[in-house]
Amino acid sequence: MKGEISIPGVVMALGGGLLAGLAIHNYMETNDIELIGIIEIITGLLLFLWGAAILLGHKRAARKLGFRVAKVSAATVLLLLIIFGLIGYTYWKGHLSIPKVPGVSEEEKVTEQIPLQLPIKLIVRNKLTGTSLNISTLELYNTKGYVVETLTVSSGATTTSGAYKSGERFYVKISDGSTFYFIQIALPLYDAEVAKIKPPDFHVIGLDAVDVPSTITLKVIDSTGNQVSSVNLITPSPFTVLVTNSEPDTALPDPFYNPTMKSWYYNYLVIEVTGSGSVLPRVSGASTLFQTNGKAVYGIKLGSLACVTDPRTGSATPKTASYGITIDPTGVPSGSYTVKITAYTDLDLNYVKNYGVVNTDAVALGSTTLTVNV
Repeated sequence: MKGEISIPGVVMALGGGLLAGLAIHNYMETNDIELIGIIEIITGLLLFLWGAAILLGHKRAARKLGFRVAKVSAATVLLLLIIFGLIGYTYWKGHLSIPKVPGVSEEEKVTEQIPLQLPIKLIVRNKLTGTSLNISTLELYNTKGYVVETLTVSSGATTTSGAYKSGERFYVKISDGSTFYFIQIALPLYDAEVAKIKPPDFHVIGLDAVDVPSTITLKVIDSTGNQVSSVNLITPSPFTVLVTNSEPDTALPDPFYNPTMKSWYYNYLVIEVTGSGSVLPRVSGASTLFQTNGKAVYGIKLGSLACVTDPRTGSATPKTASYGITIDPTGVPSGSYTVKITAYTDLDLNYVKNYGVVNTDAVALGSTTLTVNV
């Protein structure tokens, strides 16, 4: 019908023009065009020409490609023009962009990154102070969980005897008394031009580690603010567990992957409830990790408990974290029950969930016991 225009023709002509126009506009502003920009221009121009052909009445080509030409009024075309105009304005003014496939510019060729095979120099720092961490040995593990080298540390630094290639990944085991943790490292690539002029002697890797406290203190506080070790309960009652680290410049390690056990290790507050009956007091405010006849195990994830020295005073304020729990004796037979609360580092959470006991290499840093009489 006269005065009507094809929808496919309008959409393809406007969409193609917009696609090509934006790519050309980006090239004019940056004086640079990448592969994706060239594809956008070609695709946009083809769509524009195709749509124009349909609008000019060359419908046979459209029908051959499966188009059925629909018709709309001039008012609808005006509305479409406004919509596409707003989209283009938003794209341009909002500095939106389509993710680009990076090309290889001259600058990128100059800064080409290359792999090198070098010994690894590890520098271990206390991440709370920035000073050398006082440890004597490190162990370097591969990703399969096998020891590659055992290294002697002097003034917080050590160097491997073997040479290793850029891109390889390793785990460094840091032992601090009975506690330990792993830090994963990746060996870097190097600027090709710089490496040609002055090749580095080592892969230098800095490790921000922690000095783990030898002990932390646990207290159970009742709703009146008193420290308790034995309570009589007939209704659900709230308690607060206070966990305190008083050793200056120490902290608990971040959760880490143990490549030897193929498992993640954590710092956890483990609450173990035991008694002679099959029904035990229940603990809320903590995750249930394990439950069986006469024993229930709950857990709360611990933070770092970082105790930092104030450089102005030269002293450290103890770091305390508080955790609220509720003990519910409802329906529990009369008797005495033990609630043992222990702070662990190096805890394999999956092991506790599977067996109800902590893994043998978990380290207890502090513990307290609350007797619950029902």
